Amino acid sequence: MKAPLIPVLVAALVFGSCGGGGTGVTPPVEPNDILDQSNVPSAFTLTVPVGPSDVAQTFRVGVTGRLTKVQLVVSATMIPVPGTLRIDVRPTNAGNPLEDDGSALGFVELDTIDLPIMPTLLELDFFVQNIQVQNNQRLAIVARRTAGIDIVAQIHGSAADVYANGTVVRRPAGATWMQTAGDVGFQTFVEP
Repeated sequence: MKAPLIPVLVAALVFGSCGGGGTGVTPPVEPNDILDQSNVPSAFTLTVPVGPSDVAQTFRVGVTGRLTKVQLVVSATMIPVPGTLRIDVRPTNAGNPLEDDGSALGFVELDTIDLPIMPTLLELDFFVQNIQVQNNQRLAIVARRTAGIDIVAQIHGSAADVYANGTVVRRPAGATWMQTAGDVGFQTFVEP
């Protein structure tokens, strides 16, 4: 499932003329979500390439409910390359994301050629995947290459450990997760 990087405003065209007469078509449900976790530094002093290593940010859920979206600071490489970047949300064990990529609770895939050149807080929609989360549950936002060669994207954040409820970790090809200093820029939204 490839996610568009630019929102499409189809709802207004499809449902805008329904009026009071009704057409039997139900407008799409919009989440009534709130910001749960947030770490968006004012300056990006950490850049972690995705491709030779998977990159993850662990976090602790603060609100029980449905995870509706994740925002992550992402950019293309200096010379954008074709590939697929998969962002998933998965459980953790002993502070690290589970090793099994099949353990993801949900994921979004992006064409790397369409990624912004400058670090941008991209919104990734997880609403339809119905990921239920619990207060104090430890999860990870994982960015990994599923297609393409070498480095397909970059994740940005702070080189200082400024987010108290998690950390950035990376997993080189064929290795296990290892902690790295710093935190990536991200936000999570939950519908209580």
